[in-house]
Amino acid sequence: MSESKTCISCQQEVIGKYCHHCGQKSGIVRLSWGSMFNDLQQHIFAFDNKYFRTIIDLTLRPGKVIQSILDGVRVIYIGPVGFYFLMLTTYLLLASFLDIDLGRIMAETGESINNEPQTENQQALNNEVFSTITNNFRIFSFITVPFFVLGNFLFFRRAKMNFVEHSVVVFYALAWPFVISCFFLFVFKLFDYWPGAWSSLIVVVYFAWVCASFYAKNKVLGFIKGIFSVLFSYLIMIIIFVLSYFVYLLLNPELLKQFAPKT
Repeated sequence: MSESKTCISCQQEVIGKYCHHCGQKSGIVRLSWGSMFNDLQQHIFAFDNKYFRTIIDLTLRPGKVIQSILDGVRVIYIGPVGFYFLMLTTYLLLASFLDIDLGRIMAETGESINNEPQTENQQALNNEVFSTITNNFRIFSFITVPFFVLGNFLFFRRAKMNFVEHSVVVFYALAWPFVISCFFLFVFKLFDYWPGAWSSLIVVVYFAWVCASFYAKNKVLGFIKGIFSVLFSYLIMIIIFVLSYFVYLLLNPELLKQFAPKT
């Protein structure tokens, strides 16, 4: 069967193996199990090496991934927003499949960071907050991104990058820890143990390492600034969260009475 010089999909002239207009492969390939599986990989699961290449390079050389995206080379890796959404969705789907309560995980993480005993009312308040975040996990995950971008924008001003360019660094830096979190979900399911503070430490350390790998010639200084950037972001988020929740309680006095200490 001879190759056609006209695209069978959009009828445009084909130069090379693929149509420059719609991406259709030139020529008509006889349907086989191999071609069907290849199509399944590329168009349903998108396992065309992009996914694994993105994870591997973000693990070993995150600066290269970020620089490639900023340079306009966007066919080698999954884009920052897409990768963040993909890893976030994978984490949530895996938690659902394993029947794991993310609210409980958040509570155990909070307890591992703050070991002070809590009253019954405080625990009830925390459970309500964790439940709200868990039920809107995707929304909260994306809401936190601008705070980290702001941190990098302030601490790495000399990079002379705009807000959107800094967001590339942040989306990748926040997406990769979900890979480790997925592994921790299996650990939690099998052994009923969540590494709490360690999981939070991984986020901070990896974020700082990404900053050091991409922004700075002096890796040590870049790492330190990365830690300050992420801690600054957490601090701003906590302040805004506390103020917002305080206003919410003032607007709903019945909740304030509910969580007030019993006399």
